[in-house]
Parts: sequence; C-alpha cells; structure tokens
Amino acid sequence: MVEKKRRIWELQHFTVCRILGLTYNGDVLKGLYKDLKLEHNSSMGAYEMHQQLIQLCRMQNQHARRLERLLEKRFAPYKEVARLDSEAICRIIEGDGDGKMDNDNNNNNNNLKGVPLSALIWFAVRNANGNGNDNSNGDDGNSGKEIESRIASALHLKEHQALRFYDELSRRSGGKPELVTKELFAALEAREELRRRCERLEQKRDELIAEREKIRAEKTQLVHELEGLRRMNEQLRARLREAEGEATDREVEETKKALSFLRKELRRLSKENAELLKKSACHFSFRAERRNVEQEERTHTWDCSECNANANTNAEKNDVIFCPVDINSHNACRMVKEACKMRNKPCYFLRSSGLSALKKVLSGFEPGYGKKHTVNRMR
Repeated sequence: MVEKKRRIWELQHFTVCRILGLTYNGDVLKGLYKDLKLEHNSSMGAYEMHQQLIQLCRMQNQHARRLERLLEKRFAPYKEVARLDSEAICRIIEGDGDGKMDNDNNNNNNNLKGVPLSALIWFAVRNANGNGNDNSNGDDGNSGKEIESRIASALHLKEHQALRFYDELSRRSGGKPELVTKELFAALEAREELRRRCERLEQKRDELIAEREKIRAEKTQLVHELEGLRRMNEQLRARLREAEGEATDREVEETKKALSFLRKELRRLSKENAELLKKSACHFSFRAERRNVEQEERTHTWDCSECNANANTNAEKNDVIFCPVDINSHNACRMVKEACKMRNKPCYFLRSSGLSALKKVLSGFEPGYGKKHTVNRMR
C-alpha cells in the first residue's frame, strides 16, 4: 500500500509557523521570497514575510506546493528520521530519548542527535496519516491533529526554556549574548586543540618509554659482554704469567695480538656505552623541558579580576591611555576600552609594543588628533 503523506496546507497554523520559523531566519527570507517568486516591498520586515508565508500555506496553491518541495529538499539528508513513525518522533520531541522504536529503527536512535528540531516536526506531522504504526486509518486526520497538539505542547515549554536561557545570557553579557556564544565556541576549540596536543604528548611519552626500555636492555647486554671480556682478559694474563719463563717468542706475539684486539673491543664498547648514556640524558632533558613548559603555561594564566582592577586604576590616573595589542589578550583590551569609556578618557590601541610605534603616535598627538586617527582609537 502506498503511504499517504499530509500536505503542508493540511497542517495546522501553529505547526506551519514553527516549521518555517525554525527553518528560515530573517536573513534568508528575502532569498526565499525570490525563489517563490513572491512580490514584496523593501519596508516589509522579517515578521511580515513570515506571516505572509504562513497564510500562503493555508490553501493549496502553487506557492504552497513550491515551498513544500523546498522543505522536502532541505530535510532529504535526514532519511533515518523519515523512516520512523510519528509516535516515535513525537516522543523524541517530548523528551523521551528511548523513542520506543521498532527493531528496524532501533539502530538509528543514536544517529538522531544531529537532526534539527524542524526536521523532526516535519516528518512527525507529515507521516501522521497513512502510516500503519500510528494506529490510524488515515481517513479522518484525527491522529495527525493529535500529534500536532502534542508537538505544540512540547514546543511551548521548550520555547519558554529557550527564552529563559536567552534572557540569562543577555543579562550576563550586558545585552550581547552572541559574545558569550563566541567565547564558548572559542573555548571549545581551544579545549579540542589541547586534547589533541595531550594525545600527541602521551604518544610521544610512550615512544620514549619504549626506547628507554630498549636502551636499558642493550646496556644490560653490553655489561654482560664486558664482564665476559674482563674474565677472558684475566685468564689470558694468568696464562701469560704462568708461561713467562718458558713461553716462546711466537706465543708472546700471539698474546700481544690478543691483548690488542681486546683493547680495541673495550674502546668500541666504551664508545657505544657513552652513546647510550647520551641518549638517556637527552630523554631526561626532554622530560625536564616539558615540565618547564607546563610550569610556564601555568605561570602565564591571566587573572581577569586583576586585569580589570589595573585597567580601572590606569584609566583613573592618566589623561590618555595607549594599549599595545600584540602583548595584551582580547579580554584585557576589552577591559581597558570599557574602563576608558566609563571615565570618558581617550584610548589608543597600538599595533606594536615597540618604542617606534609609540613615538609615531606621540609625534602627531595634538588637539583634534583623535578625530583624524579614528582607526586606532576604540570608541
């Protein structure tokens, strides 16, 4: 039996509003109007365009069909959601992470974390009729309306939660929550970079440990060989002392050759032992250098409260503030800017901390200079 999907003009008003609002923001609505070939004047805002799209979807027309095709194309990559029944998707939206899916769809449960909420709503209301898993005959639409009502209730609570979260970010960031998100993403990227560096250091450490164990084994073997050579040398010396009185010139010559050979072997083994000791010293020097680097990184950790106090003190005591950006962090520069703005003190940000950069600014510093050089002055 061919599955029947609900059309966009069959959906309730608030459902279409949530799908369009979550899918298209104000920046892309003008482009969407161009794709749908809709007329609009320049005075129309994002809210008016959003409302007009919702009204167009209440009836079957070419614009509604065109918008429906655009939504299907946008949500096409999420095939794992399209295969689920509406009841399972609805429980996911309501917060039931298990989803109570059948055996065929149970393996896809872990892949829904990256699916946007708009795609979940779209497939839940589209598959509400004509899908055997919804316990509906697909002729009266009662199951579809029930799914839409449940989704509306769940979204209503999520909207309140999102607004509370946005309000908290706005109050903590002075009305600019986007700064908090930027800093959060930057911190996440820095943490990921540190994690990769730690993994590389751990791998390097394991390699050094393996090399150290190998050097120890070779050193032990060399020590045993040296002991054997010493014993052989002692035996030869004892034999030489015993045969001192009766040894022939030939035996003496052979003994001297043997001693010469042993001395060469001793020098070679001593040289190899020195090289092994040098490698061991390099290994321990690397560990000491690593500890120094970690200590230096901990030493250079910024105390934001101290930076803020220094910025306020400097701004209070001086008439003009010059702040080099190459030796100050982004947060430090921002604190200096805010302190100067609160006290109505001029603030100039220098590209370099060198003396030449300061001389260049001071040479042209005169009344009205700030108006001519608005590039380096942060207002």
